[in-house]
Amino acid sequence: MKKLLQSIAQMIFPNLCVCCDGCLSHQEGAVCDLCYYTLPKFEEFNQKESDLAKKFWGRLNV
Repeated sequence: MKKLLQSIAQMIFPNLCVCCDGCLSHQEGAVCDLCYYTLPKFEEFNQKESDLAKKFWGRLNV
């Protein structure tokens, strides 16, 4: 019964990909698999003092 209600809710209020506005499956999060694999990779994610992190110091936790 729960899956039936979730399916009906999905038809009325579909979960959409934030990149391409395509419908998401139950396994996908906010981004569909196609968009996820085509996103550019960011290599400085684990460096504490990257240029990107310096731009957001004091504004966001990066």
